[in-house]
Amino acid sequence: MIIIGEKINGTIPSVKKAIAERDEAFIHDLAVRQTEAGADFIDVVASTAPEKEVETLIWLMEIVENAVDTPLSIDSPNARAIEQVFKHARRPGLINSVSAEGDKCEVIYPLIQGTKWQVVALTNDNRGDSLRCPNPCGYHTDSGGKSGEARYCAGQNSRGPAGYGPLHR
Repeated sequence: MIIIGEKINGTIPSVKKAIAERDEAFIHDLAVRQTEAGADFIDVVASTAPEKEVETLIWLMEIVENAVDTPLSIDSPNARAIEQVFKHARRPGLINSVSAEGDKCEVIYPLIQGTKWQVVALTNDNRGDSLRCPNPCGYHTDSGGKSGEARYCAGQNSRGPAGYGPLHR
């Protein structure tokens, strides 16, 4: 089972306030507490105005990476924002919630190809409907655990803990 700590999310009122006030200690504490609770990845979600998202994600990433050795999970509905912040991560982690919506697959999968980065792939299309695996966006492959390729899928045909299951087995 993979545990993703998802408390550093700007949709949570206390985190939204910490982001607005640039309260590094609050974010640092959340990262430490989630790591101590057993998180394998620490998710960072800005949930800010689009023009501030990249700057905010970089700020969150820096705080988390200074606080803990737990790898990041970068999470944004905007694939181009992920593309811009990706190079600021100090070590490989996870790109969370990649779906077949918009240009996410076309941006994210080439970005991580040949790296140790992984993704959580969602089986949603542009309408938000669940697609049936296999291969909703053309990039999902069973990598056998190799890095740089989709390994897990969260959709209607998934199996396993928290709805995540291996792809194409």
